[in-house]
Amino acid sequence: MKKLFSLVLALALALAIAAPALASGWDQIVLPSTPVYDITIQITALETTPNTSVLGSLYEPLKVMYPVINGTEVHFYVAITIPTSLSASNNALLASKRLEYRLDLDDITLENGQAYLDGGKVGDTFKNLNSFPGYTSAYAFDASHKGHVHGFEYWGKANKPGASGASVSASIGFYNSWVGGVFAWDNDADGVDEFLVTHTDGVYTISAVGTSYAISFPVVEATGKIDVTREIVFSYNSANYAITTAVNQPISFRNLATNAVVTSSEPTLYQALLSGFNAFFSALGFGYADAKYMTTAHFDKYFGRIASTSVGVTWPYGTVTTVVVAPPAVQPPQTGDATTVVGFVMIALALVAAAAVTVRKVRA
Repeated sequence: MKKLFSLVLALALALAIAAPALASGWDQIVLPSTPVYDITIQITALETTPNTSVLGSLYEPLKVMYPVINGTEVHFYVAITIPTSLSASNNALLASKRLEYRLDLDDITLENGQAYLDGGKVGDTFKNLNSFPGYTSAYAFDASHKGHVHGFEYWGKANKPGASGASVSASIGFYNSWVGGVFAWDNDADGVDEFLVTHTDGVYTISAVGTSYAISFPVVEATGKIDVTREIVFSYNSANYAITTAVNQPISFRNLATNAVVTSSEPTLYQALLSGFNAFFSALGFGYADAKYMTTAHFDKYFGRIASTSVGVTWPYGTVTTVVVAPPAVQPPQTGDATTVVGFVMIALALVAAAAVTVRKVRA
């Protein structure tokens, strides 16, 4: 038993040590949370019944979120304000990346809607267009949209909401994206791309814009895992270098054309190579030893979002109960009961009868 316990303990320790070594460097990256400045987005839950007694909009904002069940109608409005005057970085981002509006729904099915510009209706209804901006696909704004308030009104129904209710999330943001196999990467939110990532069969290459630096990662295409049977190649001034490492030794670069190894003994060239090499991994957010995977999904997830702002509303889940009220039974008053309508009728009939008898006696 002691031997078995020792074996299990040793195996557990081995796995604990191996796990960090096998982890992908991407796991170390903290997702950015930079908001969009200057440009604002608001979402308002609206009443579903018009109020004709007020001026302006017929549908007032909800004061209290009502509970919903399957099929309950919901109504909301998203307003995006893009000022004429923006910061230099936002002007650059609006020109190079464009601002994307996205709408996410949880347990809600959209049925209709309408676009607005500065409070006035624009275009046909969403139902007739068979498209819901932000939800069917991202809606993009560029510099021509500055100086306006862009509105989107939506009607929908709760679709089998769970205990958390039905909710809507609306967001605006600037994003890096893949276009034609190239990922234009602005990594400091200034509207200028610092890197270009290209993906060809089995290779991801990152180039530093405006320089001669580039680094190429060979991958197993089916898994995205770095192909350890091939070398990671670093390029500088039209020369290609294989990166070599040794325990307790600094990184060195082997010229693939001459097979000469560049080390710190050649300080000028070595420092030029090392500074470019470090710039790539500083941007990636992990070290050379942690580069175990490279996929388009990784770049989308960790470097796709430059800045974004999100707002939302939630309708709580609720049950609807039907109360059946039986009509009151008419019963004659009991001793000590308060007089009812029936009692008054009976008293009136008795008085009429008494009056009739009195009249007969008088005439007689």
